[in-house]
Amino acid sequence: MSKNPLKTYNFWFKIIGAALLIAFGLWIIFDEAMAVFMVLMATGLVAGIFAIIRFIPLMKTLKTKRARLISIGEILIHLAISVALVYGAINKLTVTEEENISWIASFIIENYRFIIAFFFITRVIAYFWCTVLLEEKTDKTKFWVHILLILLSCLMCSLTNVKAHTIAIVIAVIALVCSLGLIVDGAVGYGRYRKALVKPTEKKKEEEKSEEISKDAPTEQIIIPVEDEPNDSAIVN
Repeated sequence: MSKNPLKTYNFWFKIIGAALLIAFGLWIIFDEAMAVFMVLMATGLVAGIFAIIRFIPLMKTLKTKRARLISIGEILIHLAISVALVYGAINKLTVTEEENISWIASFIIENYRFIIAFFFITRVIAYFWCTVLLEEKTDKTKFWVHILLILLSCLMCSLTNVKAHTIAIVIAVIALVCSLGLIVDGAVGYGRYRKALVKPTEKKKEEEKSEEISKDAPTEQIIIPVEDEPNDSAIVN
C-alpha cells in the first residue's frame, strides 16, 4: 500500500466529487434561477480571467505598437463582457421577483448567445488583424481554432432557442455523465484499496502456516554407514 495518503485514499475524492457533480447537475436542472446564475457567472469569470492572464504576455511578445493597441482593445471589450455577465448573474440570483430584474440583466439573459458570439468574433478579428495584416507569429493550431470560433459564432446566432438556461441544461448533463465516470473510477480504486489492505494479512497467515507445517513435519534421521574395522586375526603375516 502507498505511504502517500492522497494516493491511497484518492478514491474518496472521486466519490465525493461525483456526489457533488450529481447534486450540482440536479440543482441546475430543477432550479432555473440557479442555472442561469451558474452559466452567467462561469462564462463571465472565464472571460475576465482569459483577458487578464493574456495582457502581460501579449505586451511583451507582440512586435508592433498597433498589435499591442488592438490587443488592449480586445482585452477591454472582454473585461466589459465579463463584468456584464457577472452583474447579470448576481442580479438574477438576488432578485426574487422576475419583474424587479434590472433591464441590463434582462438584456444579458435574453441575448446571451449574441454576447458569447460577440466575444468569439472580437477574438477572431484581433487574431487575424495581428497575424495577417501586422504579420505577428502564429501556428496552424491557432489558425484552425479561430476558424472554428467563426463557425461556432454563426451557429449560436442562428439558433433562436439557445439561451443561458439551455446551456445550463447541457452543462448539467455533462456534469452527470462525468459523475458516472468518477463513480466507476472511485469504485475500482476502493476495490484496489481493499485488496492492498487484506494482502499483507493473507501473506502473514501463509507464512505462519508454512512455519507450523515445517515444525510439525518429522525430521528424517540420516544414518551414515560405518565401515567395519579390519579384523586383526584375519591378517596373515
